[in-house]
Amino acid sequence: MLVDMFYLPFECGKRALDLLEQFSWLYENALVMNGAHVPQEILAITQDEWRRRSNVLQSNIQIVNNLFKYIVDCPNKPLVSELIPYIWDAHGSCAVLLGIVRWMSEGFVTVRPDEQLRSWASDREDEPWMIGGGFLSECSKLIAPQGPLVNLFANRALLPLSIVNYLIRPYTTEDLDNLATLSITSVDKSNNLYSLQKEVFLDRFVLPFLDSHPQYCFVAQEVVQSNDIKIISAVSAHRDAKSVFSRMPDYISSLKAKYTTREDSKIEPDEIDGWFPMVPDEILDVYPAWLDARLLVDAYDAVPTKKLVQVAGSALYINGCSGMFVAVPLNSEDHISFFSRIGFVELGKSIDERFLLLGHLLTVDEEFRE
Repeated sequence: MLVDMFYLPFECGKRALDLLEQFSWLYENALVMNGAHVPQEILAITQDEWRRRSNVLQSNIQIVNNLFKYIVDCPNKPLVSELIPYIWDAHGSCAVLLGIVRWMSEGFVTVRPDEQLRSWASDREDEPWMIGGGFLSECSKLIAPQGPLVNLFANRALLPLSIVNYLIRPYTTEDLDNLATLSITSVDKSNNLYSLQKEVFLDRFVLPFLDSHPQYCFVAQEVVQSNDIKIISAVSAHRDAKSVFSRMPDYISSLKAKYTTREDSKIEPDEIDGWFPMVPDEILDVYPAWLDARLLVDAYDAVPTKKLVQVAGSALYINGCSGMFVAVPLNSEDHISFFSRIGFVELGKSIDERFLLLGHLLTVDEEFRE
């Protein structure tokens, strides 16, 4: 299996080539799942073919995940230490590929994707090591072919190591109860009931991002033997932050009315004003997408969340977004450090001076921006 994936250090094996070809076809034809640009008489046929190929890709990636679990559970720890760097990276790359495919299957692609270069299949005179060939490198080139998005994948900053089998998928309103389990670490209100704490979490960190189409909302979910859904972390983004913030006064007013009428709530109206950042227009002009991440920044969720950010950034890039920003409370040093280490740059404080803003360009290289 490992030879089938990696063959040589800078060349792909047959299984890796199949994965790359399958993803390329799905990527190039993702617009059919939107349905807006396909004649009605062939829409059902083309969408069925897209789903069939998507299932094939998912089955092949499942083989990689099974191998990952087998190696991690192996009692021969010296062998595990030798093999885990290969399969760990392959598992993460496959999780990103499949996360993007699952997002595309929802019909969220609105811009026709560019045709893939397929550098792994082209005749070339250069040695593979000279152009950075190999499965992991080719995966990055597929998802981030050019521009500053490349830096989000090329970043090799050390993060707390996570040896956990996980998948990435879009989340919907059906996941609200499972997402609310993250409220334990995201809502600092120990004197409130847990049911209220979960509601605050959803109102603050989830619902503002679900009120849009297309959606850019993803979870990393641990793969467990039972049918339980165990959410590791979540990343949400909105393509047009200006439109969100233009509606924010009405949304905040509705939240104040909601929580002031509840007898079990100890949340003051003034506190709700500080839930959301006030972002300068000059930042929104360059970084129009608002991204939020719910994680602890520990050995369990740091790496899966980095992959979530890559998926969200790639999805925004596919639909033509030029940049994204995050707003991190000034006292959240771990989160500030996390985003800095994966390639975000500090943009300054929010207007209300409650948050530090960090951004990452997707389509314009920073070195050419004055």
